[in-house]
Amino acid sequence: MEKLPPLNALRAFVAAGASLSFTKAAQELGVTQAAISQQVRLLEQDLGTPLFIRHHNALHITEAGAQLLPRFQDALFAISAVSEAVRTRRPPGILRVSALPGFAQFWLLPRLKTFCDANPDIEVHLVTSHRTADFPHGDADIAIRLGTAWPGLDATFLISAEITPACSPQLLSRGRGLRNPEDVLHYTRLHSSTDPDDWRKWLTAANVSADDIDRGPRLDSFVLAIGAATAGLGIAIIRRRLIAEDLAKGRLVAPFGLNVRIPGGWHVVHPHENERRSEVRRFKEWVVSTAQREP
Repeated sequence: MEKLPPLNALRAFVAAGASLSFTKAAQELGVTQAAISQQVRLLEQDLGTPLFIRHHNALHITEAGAQLLPRFQDALFAISAVSEAVRTRRPPGILRVSALPGFAQFWLLPRLKTFCDANPDIEVHLVTSHRTADFPHGDADIAIRLGTAWPGLDATFLISAEITPACSPQLLSRGRGLRNPEDVLHYTRLHSSTDPDDWRKWLTAANVSADDIDRGPRLDSFVLAIGAATAGLGIAIIRRRLIAEDLAKGRLVAPFGLNVRIPGGWHVVHPHENERRSEVRRFKEWVVSTAQREP
């Protein structure tokens, strides 16, 4: 067999080519941006042609890269499909569910007992991940992700995603008060590294401008951001559906009525063929119907 390009380099190129962003590719594959850049350079050296043009903060794909991208995507999908066909030879009744950490902890887990009680023959294995989809890696049968499109996968809308500032009642009582959106500028603002532009989106919608919008502690997940807000560290910009219970029980307060909807929302995603399994169908029907019943 002739020499093949390195598999990790192919995965890095496909992820970067699909998003035209080394940063997003790094988040998808769970590595650093530098690692993506290095793997792409290795592939370019192996093929003897540039695949991207890097210009300031923009990434453009070359003609050669555009021709190779769909072919490499198809090749990786074929490898994934063959590998998954082997992995799925396991005892029936086990369902591997993948969800984003914040969604898993604050939305799915409080409701999961209902599904387990109604389906005692299904053993749920829940994992959390920030990757776009785990199926190529053999980690899940069905996943819940936040976004707009997942090429090659079936996607069913679950819940819309709206962002709003939230903080502890104690923090609110100690400060200058939050009567108007611009008042958040007088407090410590907490940022989630997974969605660093959320404060900017909300303040723009509120017609508030500032030179130091990005200033403040950064947490690497919404789980930590919610925890930090609850502990009184500052004001977090949070997906409102994830803190419904905290708001109801008074652990957090959302001082403003302005909820900014972000594109997409949470979706249930899976390869088309996975829905042939009863476990996948039943979980999908349950989670979608549960979300539809709630306001």
